[in-house]
Amino acid sequence: MEDCDMESYRKMQTLALDRGDLLTVLYHTLEPNADTFSESAFRRLFSLICDDFAPAIDVIGRMLPSPLLMNSAKPHPSSASLFVTAEDKEKRLKGKCKVAKPDKPRFEGLAKNQLFTRREWHTLFATLCDENKSINEPQCVWNAKMVEELRSTIQEELRVLDDQRQRRVKTADRWQHEDFFVDYSSLADLDRIGPYFLRVLLETDSRPEPSPQVVMNYVIQKVMLNPTKWYLYELISSLISKYPKEFERFEHMEFLVQMLSSQKKDSVPSILSAVRTLIDTSRYNTTQFMAMGGLLPLVEQMSRTHAEGEDIADVGVQAMSIIKKIASFPRFARVIGLDRKAISAIIQGLCSPIEGVRHEVVNIVSTVLDVEDVMKPDLVKTGVFSFLLRMPTISENDAKFMRSYGLEGDVLQSYLPQEVVKVLETSPLRFSKLITSESEDPDLMWSSEMRDHLVSTINERLSLFLQRLQKNGMTMFEWTPEEPISYPQLRDELCIDGIYVRIFLKKADSFSLPDPVKFLQELLDAMAEPSISRTHLMLIFDAQIVLFQKRPMTRVSIYDKYPSFDFLLAKMNLDNPWEDVLALRAGRLISAILASSKVKHSEVKEIFVAKKGDVVVFDMLEKALEEEGRLKSPLLPVLFEILGMVVTCPPLHERIPTYDHSPFVPLLAYLEHEEFSQLALGILLTIAGALSLQSILFEHKVPFILLKSILTEDVSEEKKSGSADVIITMYASHDATKKSFEILLPQVIREKMVEKKGHEFVEALHKDVRDPTLIWNQEMRETLLSGVEKALSAESVKDSSVLDDFGYPSLASELLVGGIYLSLLVKEMEDFPIKNAIPVLRAILQALTTETVKENVEILVKGMEIVMAKNGSPALFAAFAKDENNGVVSKLLIDRNVSLAVHHSLWVIVSLMATKKETRNLIARVDSGYPRAVFMLITSPDVNEKTKKKVYDLMLSLSRNVASFPVDCFLKCGLVLPVLLDLQDSATEEEQRKVASSIIVTSVAKSMEVRKVLIDLFAEELLTRVDHEETLIKFLDKEHETPFFIWNDRTRVEQHAFIKEEIANLQKKDTAYAHATIDQRYHPQALSDEFKVGPIYVRCFNENPYLKLDNPEVFLADLATTFSQQYESLSVPNRILLWTAFLNLVDGYPDLQSHRTVLDTCLSFLVEAITHPREDEALEKRILETEMKVLESLVKSSKDVAFEIAKKRLYLPLIRVAGKISPTHAPTILELMGRVVSLQSDAFIPEIRNSAASIYVIYYLLTSSRKPILHESASLLSRIAMLGPEMSRYLCQVLTSQFEFWFEKAKEKFCDLFFTDHEDEKNKNRKWNEETRTKLSGIFSAQIEKWNALPQEWDGKTTMFDLELLKEVYPDLTEPEPEPEKEQDETEEAEEKVGGVEAEKPKEVEKPKEVPKEAEPKEAEKPKEVEKPKEAEKPKEVEKPKEAEKPKEMEKPKEKPKEAEKPKPSETTH
Repeated sequence: MEDCDMESYRKMQTLALDRGDLLTVLYHTLEPNADTFSESAFRRLFSLICDDFAPAIDVIGRMLPSPLLMNSAKPHPSSASLFVTAEDKEKRLKGKCKVAKPDKPRFEGLAKNQLFTRREWHTLFATLCDENKSINEPQCVWNAKMVEELRSTIQEELRVLDDQRQRRVKTADRWQHEDFFVDYSSLADLDRIGPYFLRVLLETDSRPEPSPQVVMNYVIQKVMLNPTKWYLYELISSLISKYPKEFERFEHMEFLVQMLSSQKKDSVPSILSAVRTLIDTSRYNTTQFMAMGGLLPLVEQMSRTHAEGEDIADVGVQAMSIIKKIASFPRFARVIGLDRKAISAIIQGLCSPIEGVRHEVVNIVSTVLDVEDVMKPDLVKTGVFSFLLRMPTISENDAKFMRSYGLEGDVLQSYLPQEVVKVLETSPLRFSKLITSESEDPDLMWSSEMRDHLVSTINERLSLFLQRLQKNGMTMFEWTPEEPISYPQLRDELCIDGIYVRIFLKKADSFSLPDPVKFLQELLDAMAEPSISRTHLMLIFDAQIVLFQKRPMTRVSIYDKYPSFDFLLAKMNLDNPWEDVLALRAGRLISAILASSKVKHSEVKEIFVAKKGDVVVFDMLEKALEEEGRLKSPLLPVLFEILGMVVTCPPLHERIPTYDHSPFVPLLAYLEHEEFSQLALGILLTIAGALSLQSILFEHKVPFILLKSILTEDVSEEKKSGSADVIITMYASHDATKKSFEILLPQVIREKMVEKKGHEFVEALHKDVRDPTLIWNQEMRETLLSGVEKALSAESVKDSSVLDDFGYPSLASELLVGGIYLSLLVKEMEDFPIKNAIPVLRAILQALTTETVKENVEILVKGMEIVMAKNGSPALFAAFAKDENNGVVSKLLIDRNVSLAVHHSLWVIVSLMATKKETRNLIARVDSGYPRAVFMLITSPDVNEKTKKKVYDLMLSLSRNVASFPVDCFLKCGLVLPVLLDLQDSATEEEQRKVASSIIVTSVAKSMEVRKVLIDLFAEELLTRVDHEETLIKFLDKEHETPFFIWNDRTRVEQHAFIKEEIANLQKKDTAYAHATIDQRYHPQALSDEFKVGPIYVRCFNENPYLKLDNPEVFLADLATTFSQQYESLSVPNRILLWTAFLNLVDGYPDLQSHRTVLDTCLSFLVEAITHPREDEALEKRILETEMKVLESLVKSSKDVAFEIAKKRLYLPLIRVAGKISPTHAPTILELMGRVVSLQSDAFIPEIRNSAASIYVIYYLLTSSRKPILHESASLLSRIAMLGPEMSRYLCQVLTSQFEFWFEKAKEKFCDLFFTDHEDEKNKNRKWNEETRTKLSGIFSAQIEKWNALPQEWDGKTTMFDLELLKEVYPDLTEPEPEPEKEQDETEEAEEKVGGVEAEKPKEVEKPKEVPKEAEPKEAEKPKEVEKPKEAEKPKEVEKPKEAEKPKEMEKPKEKPKEAEKPKPSETTH
C-alpha cells in the first residue's frame, strides 16, 4: 500500500473496508496479549487503511466516542511540507511517479481542521489498548469496561460477517458498514446534557462550555423531569459554588425555594449550600430569596433538629447560618417581626440538641429586636429566658442579651437570686462564667447544686412543651406565669444588706465591702431585733468584730460613737459569764471596738467609760479572784485587753482616785499568777504611761517592788522584762523615779532604761561586767538590793530623799571621767570600744584644764589618745575642733615640763587630727596655736632630727594624701621656711631632704601662693622641675644660667641667709608670715647687674637664642612694653641687648613676625628709632647696626611687615633718612623699601605719587656717587614705576619718555640711561643732559630742605611735590599720552638702543592688580641666589656691594658709553 500509486491505494482501501479488514485489524490491535511487533504492524496497517479515506474515518467515528478522538488529535496549521496535497495525489495517479513523503504524514480526522499524526494515532491506540488507563472528563469518558464493550461488539460483528460468508449470503461480499455502530451500555447511567456527563461534571473542576448558566438550565430541567436524582442537586450546588459570579442574578430562586419546601431530605443539604452561596454572592439573590418566601422553609429545616437531632445537625447549622446572614437585612426584621410563628421557631432553636443551632439564635433575635421593638414586651412569653438558662453553657453574648431584655419587669429575678442578677448587670462575662461554676463569696453564693436546681425546675416546667416540640419542630410555646424559683441552699443563711454573714466571716481577709458603714448599721438594726436567734446574734457579733478590725481610717460617727455598749455590757456581764460563749463574743466585740480607734484618747473609749464599762470590768476581775476555776475562763484575758485600752482614758484617770478601794491591789494580786502576770504588767505599763497616775504608783512603791522582783532569781524572764518596761516608762517621765534610779544604778545600766530596752536592762542587772564603762558584780547587786529594801521599809516614799546616803564603796578609788574609768581603759583595756566618745572627750579636755597631778595628766592624755584613735568618728573630731579653741593640746605640745610619754601621745593626737577633715582646718588655722607650736618646735635650737622628721612626715601626709587640706597654712605659719632651708642645704640628711622636697612638690601642685613664693625666691623655671623630689634636689645642687633662672654659689648663699633672717624675725613675733611680699624684701646682689624683661634674663636669652620658650608671645609683649615705657632710660648695652633679643625672638619664631604686637607697636618704634636723630655718633653707630638688622630681618621675612609699612606710611621717613644715614645703611634701606613697594597694588599709586618718595629717590641718583646707593635707588625707582602705567608716566614727566621702557624691561641698564644725554623721542624740545640733571638737583634739594622742616606726619593725600616746579627745566611740561598696546609678536621683536648699546628686551611680566599676603607677586627677573623676596634683575656683582668697585659699564655719566655687552644668562633670570 505504501509503494503503489494513488489509484491502486484507493482501491486497496475500499477493498479493506468492504471486506471488513478494518474491523479485523482494529480487533487484533485491541488484543490485550498481542506482542509488540504485531501490535506495531496492526497499528501501521490501520493507519494506512484510514489514510484520507472518509468512509473508514466515518466508521471509526461511529465506533469510538468523538471526544476520545478529539483528545487524541491536535489542530495543526496547513503546510505543504506536512500534508499530501491534491496535486500530489493527481500526479501519483497519472504518472505513477513517486512523490516525496512528508516528514510527518497527517490524516484527516472528524473535523475539518483535525489531523492525526503517527504519534497521535499511537496515543489513540495506547488509550484503547491500555486497560489500566481511563479517562473521566465531563465530555469524555473512557475506561476498561468500554474497551471490553468495544472488543465484544467488533468480535460479534466479525462473527456475523464470517457466518454470512460461510452461508454465502449475497450481501456477504461486502460489509454493510453504513449501519454499524457501537453502543456503550456503561454510559447509560451517566446522564448527559449536550456534550457533558453530569455526574462527571459534578466530580471535576472543568468549566462547562458554552457557560455554567446553560448547564444550570439543563440541570434544572432534568430535576423537574426526575426530582429523585439527588446528585443533580449536588450539581446545582457545585455549579453555584464554583462560579458564583455567573449567578449574581439567579433566575431560578423560586425553584430552589420550592425544592427547599418539598421536604426531600436528600436534596436539602445541597439546596441549602446553593442558597448560602447565592446569598453571599449578591444582595439581589438575598432579596429574591426572601421575596419568594424562602425564610419559613429555612426555619422549618432548622426546626427539624428538635426531632431528628444529630442526624441532620449539618442541615440545622447551615439553615441557622443562612438565617443569621439574611438577618442583617432590614426587610428580614420586618418580615420576621410580623411572623410570630417564625420568630418563635427561631427562639425555640435554643432547645435544639445541636449546639451550632443554639449558638446563632441569640444573635438573630438581637438583630431583629434592634430593628423591630414591637415584640420586646412579649419577649418573655416566647420562653427565651427559660430556654437560655437551661442551656449547658451561657456565652457572654447570651448574657448580654439577657441583660438587655431580661432586667425590665424583674423577669430574671424570678429565676435567679438577686446577687446573681447583680452580677449580670455589672459584667455579662463574669455571669457567663459564674452560671456554670461555683462561687462562695459574701456577696454571691452559687453552686452546682443551685445550678442543677435551676435547670431541673425549668425543665420540669417545660417538660410538656419539649415533648411536643420533639414531635413537631414548629410547635408554638404557650407561656403561663410561674412562681419565682426558691433555692433551699439559701434558706438558713443570714443575709444582711446583700451580704451573707457566714461567708463574710469566712472570707473577711480577702473580701472588701462596698459600704462598710451601711453594713454595720444594718447589723446593729438586726441585733436589736427581739426575735433574733442566738446563732445569728453570735454571727452579728463576729461580723462587727471584723468590721472594727478593718475600720476605715477616716472619722465615721457610727464607729467613733458606738450606740450599743449597754447591750454588749449586758450580754457580757451575765449571771455566770465565765462559761458562756455569747458573753465571750460580746467581750471580744467590745475589745475590737476599743482597739479600732487609733487615737489614744478616742471618743469611743470615753463613751465606754461613760457607760461605766471600766467599773464592770474591774468588778468582773475582782470576782474572778474569788474562785480558782474562774481564772481559767477565756473571758479573763479579754477583760484585761479591755482594761488596758481604756485605762489611759482621762475620765478613767479622774475616776481611779475615787474608787472605794485602789484598783492596783487586784492588779498586784494578779502578778502572783504566772498566767496573768504579763496581762497585769501590761495594765500597769499603760497606767505608768499616764502622767497623772505615776505619782500614785510611786507612792504605792511600785517601781521598787518591780525592781526587787527583777533582782529575785526565781522570777520568770517574761515577768522581769515586763517589770523592767514599767520601771523604764516611769523613769522616762517621772522625776522622783528618775532621781531615785540615778542614785541606785550606774550610768551604763541607766542607759538601757533610756533606750527603753527592758530585756537588756534586766540582763545588765544580772551580768558581771568589768570594763571602762561599767564595773558590776554580785557585791554591787547586793548593795543595790539593800538600798531597795530600805526604800520598801520606809513608811512612805514621795521622793528620792530616802536614798540620799546610798553609794558603792568599791568604786571610790576609780578615776571616772565622762562615765569612763580611765585607769582601767589606759592600763588594761585600750582596745575597748567606747560608743559615746564625744562626751568622754569633752570631759577629758575639761579635766586637763584643771588637773595638776602629773600621773593623772598622763592618764588623761593617754585616754584622749585612745578615745580618738580607737573610737574616732567625724562627729568626735568635729566636737574636738569646737572644744579645743582654748589650745589645751597645743600648749602641752610646746610645754617642756611634760613627760616623754605625754609628748608621744600628743604627737599621736596631732597625727590623728591631721587625718580628719574636721580637725585638719584646726591644724591649718594660724590662730588655733597648732601651726605656731609646730613652727616653734622645729625651729628651736635644741630640736632633734627625730622630732623634725615627725613634723615633716605630718606635713607631707597632709599635703599629699588629703585633697582638701589647705597647704597655704604652711606659708602663713612659716613652716615652708625651714623646709626650704633643709631642701637647699646639701649638708642635710638625704632622707630628710627628700621629705622636704616632697612637701614642696605636693604643696606647689595644690597652692598658687606656694608657687608664687618659689617664683619670688627662685624663678618660674623651678616649677618645671617640681615633679619629683629627687629631680628637685638634683636641680638645686647644680648651677644654672638660663634665660629664666640663674643659680650659683652666690645666689645660694644669699638666699640661705635671707631665709634664716626670715625665720628669726618670725620667732620674735606671734603673727602670720608675710609671704606675699617676699619679692619686695628679697633682692639678691648677685643678680643686680642682669637686665631682665619679664621673667627672662636678656643676656642669657641672647647667648642661647634657640632655647624654646613656652610662651614666646608673652615675651614679645614684654619686649614691646619695655620699648614703649623704659627704652629711653636704658643704658646703651641694655638697648643693644633689647634689640638683639627682639631680633633673636622673631628669627627663632617666624610666626611672630606677623604678630600684631610686632605690626602695631614694635615696627613703628623701630622706624622711629632708626629715623630719630642721635647726638652721639658712637651711640648711633652701636645701636643703628642692630636696628638695621632687625628691620632687614622683618622686611625680608614677612610680607605682613611690608604691608604694614605701606599702611602706616613708614616708607616715607625711611626713604627720607636714606639721604642722611650712613652710606653703609642707606642701600639697605632703599633695598628694603623696594621690597615694600613691589608687594603693593595699583591702589598704592596715588599715595606713593603724592608722597614724593620718587623725588627723593631721583635726588639720590642725582647726588650720590656710591654705586650701591645708585643701584638700589634705580631699583627702587623702577619698582615704583612698575606699580602701573600711571606711575610710569608720572616719572616720565620728571625724567623723559625713554625711561618708561627701561623701568620694566632692563632695570640693570637704568643707571646707564640716567647718566646718558639723550633727547625725548615724544617731545623733541625736552633734553636730558648734565644741565637738566643739575637743575633738577637744585629744585629737589630746595624742596627736600623744605620738607624736612615740616612735621613728620603726612595724611597720604596732600601732594608733596608740585610738577609745576619743573617748568624751569622743561618749559613745555605736558603729560605724555599713553601709547597704544602693540601686538605680542611686535613687542617681542622690538629693540631699543641707548647710547649706542643694543639691549635685549625681556619678556613683559603680567602684574596682578592686588597682591595677597599669602604669596609674593612674581617679578620680572630675579636672581637665583636670593631665597627671600627677590629683586628685579639685580646684577650678580652688586648683591654684596663694595664701595671700592664700580661696574665696568658705568663710566663717566657725561659721555655716552660704548656698545655694551649683552647680559649673560647668569646675570639675569626670568
